[in-house]
Amino acid sequence: MSSFLGGVWQLNRRLKQLVSPALAQETALDLQRLFILKAIEHGAVYPKQLSSQLGIIPTQLSRLLEQLIAQQYVSRQFDPADSRRTRLNVTDAGTAAATLASQIIRRAIAERMNALSPERLAALLTAIDVLTDTDFLEHP
Repeated sequence: MSSFLGGVWQLNRRLKQLVSPALAQETALDLQRLFILKAIEHGAVYPKQLSSQLGIIPTQLSRLLEQLIAQQYVSRQFDPADSRRTRLNVTDAGTAAATLASQIIRRAIAERMNALSPERLAALLTAIDVLTDTDFLEHP
């Protein structure tokens, strides 16, 4: 188990090292801010939702949101249903940056995966499907 977890950690770390410079240069984003943009795009439009969904403490999330707002990637407005709440939206510039960032990440992953034979790639994808199956996770 520890070699599996160590391998996943190493892979995650290596992919981050591969994509972080290009993300910073081409989009002024890092992975954490990209995940925030994607979560907002997928419906987590309130800071409390984002904090819970992404596991980011509210004070840190507030700082990251302020940076995304300063970059004009996110806008904030009062919720029309409840003016006491703030609703977040990804701007057109934020959507464009997130799209470019996703392309950068896909290219980096594709380069790594191209090093695998078709058989190894098929085995990897099958293993990922099994490990991410919610039934498997709920009933080991």
